[in-house]
Amino acid sequence: MSDMLARRRLKDNLVDQLEDAQRRVGQLERAVSTPDDDGRLTLPGLLLVVLAETPAPPPAGQVLLYVVDEGGAMYLRAMDYEGTVKTLDSWV
Repeated sequence: MSDMLARRRLKDNLVDQLEDAQRRVGQLERAVSTPDDDGRLTLPGLLLVVLAETPAPPPAGQVLLYVVDEGGAMYLRAMDYEGTVKTLDSWV
């Protein structure tokens, strides 16, 4: 019985984390969908520039968050200092 309860709690926790991440990405998506005349997208404390290609990796100990335009589709991505890239979300 306790194994079933533990699995249920884990599942609920993972679902909550996924929903929270989707909510935050949705907020970011709405905020970054209107670039200024220079192609920059801004939030208080955050500036995202839409890039035509993937940038170079950031310095050690940092994670780069960027948006790249590939064939008219926008991709929100994160890259670590080793060059490992994860796509967080995409939209047209």
